[in-house]
Amino acid sequence: MRDRRYRADKDPRQWLLRGYDHQGRPVCPFGYPLSANGYDRQRRRQKWVCNQICLIGAEPLVRLEAVCYPPPECPYQAAQHRHGKVVNLGECFPDGSLRLVRDVPFGSHAWKALYHRGSNAVESRNAILECWHLKRLPVYGLPCSKALLFLADIWANLTTLARLVRQATLANLKPP
Repeated sequence: MRDRRYRADKDPRQWLLRGYDHQGRPVCPFGYPLSANGYDRQRRRQKWVCNQICLIGAEPLVRLEAVCYPPPECPYQAAQHRHGKVVNLGECFPDGSLRLVRDVPFGSHAWKALYHRGSNAVESRNAILECWHLKRLPVYGLPCSKALLFLADIWANLTTLARLVRQATLANLKPP
């Protein structure tokens, strides 16, 4: 089986350059992971904060050689930044990548509740929608988006059913 993971996911130093780790969780420039701080339905974005965890002795995900920890040069340790660094994550990361953007943090209780059927079913559906150029929906508003995704799901199920019927029919036609 071919490894389809992106090469930058394997190198933790790349996480600091792009601003997020191999699971789509934002990372501060000094290597500390940011914490999810809720989802804004109106703006359709996830808010992430550092909560100044460097000041309470937490270990960074990625440790840099030339930096002393906690990093005194971090501008988000000041009193005017009550929650530290704040990142609002909408439809893509700041570098333009869509690949690991999630509305719900990976591995959280909410993520497990949404993806309880297993990642294969979700990845299969997402691959079909991306193939049909529906990763970014051409309609606006929640009602229109729901209706379009409902129709796309029906069409995906019907094409799967047609493929299964075709395979079963061809299997019966072959001599033993």
